[in-house]
Amino acid sequence: MRVIQTIKDFKGDINTLFNAFVDDLVSQELIEVGTRYSLIEIGPRENYSTIIQIVVRSHTTIKVDVSFTQNLSNIDVNYASTAETDFSLVLKTNRKAVKKIQQKLGKDGMQKARDASLVPLIQKSITSVVKSLQEKPVGATAEDPLTILQRKFVNGEISEEEYLRKKELLNQF
Repeated sequence: MRVIQTIKDFKGDINTLFNAFVDDLVSQELIEVGTRYSLIEIGPRENYSTIIQIVVRSHTTIKVDVSFTQNLSNIDVNYASTAETDFSLVLKTNRKAVKKIQQKLGKDGMQKARDASLVPLIQKSITSVVKSLQEKPVGATAEDPLTILQRKFVNGEISEEEYLRKKELLNQF
């Protein structure tokens, strides 16, 4: 596994971050050569680690191991991927093409090709989740104070006098 990103000075809860990240990642689609592929979580979420599976073609499965490691106030995002090709499912005409690509690119080239698609997708999910968690702390609401006040008045939680007084105060800001 290798570190593909470090989240610096993260102040929130690593468990919340990890779960939100995995949920966001599996909601993404990998688009490669005009084809969309779904990401499926197949590993249990243990110790901030899980396994994501992508069935690229009927004969090739990519497994991605993603884990978070906390170091003081930073969190390292670790990544590794492996591809498994079931040649028994590959038609004879395609088998030659697949072997030719593997020979041309080699093992390192195949890994680099996978990484070129997967690493940016993972980094995009991390950036998105960190940004949303830092902008909206746990338990925070997206509603503005006036909307909350109106809702409390409509639900009978506050009187008309209290509503008008607080509304006037809010409008001063």
